[in-house]
Amino acid sequence: KISGSLPNSIFNLPSLGILDLSANGLTGTVSTAIAQLENLAKFFLSDNQISGTIPSEVGRMTRLRAFRTQNCRMTGVIPTEIASMTTS
Repeated sequence: KISGSLPNSIFNLPSLGILDLSANGLTGTVSTAIAQLENLAKFFLSDNQISGTIPSEVGRMTRLRAFRTQNCRMTGVIPTEIASMTTS
């Protein structure tokens, strides 16, 4: 299991396609730097202690098809940028 905050070094991997960090001991928030993962198609954070809101930058991730955060401590509304995302 991985614990603590999401390391910023993860956001320096622009070719990463899938990132599954589910069921770990992760805390903290999702950084706006997530948008640097321009090829990310699937991002799973379920079953962690992640809190805060979903960054609006997620809506600019054109390849993102799955973003799972169930059983986390995230709050707030889903950003409008995500609601306007399209699939192809």
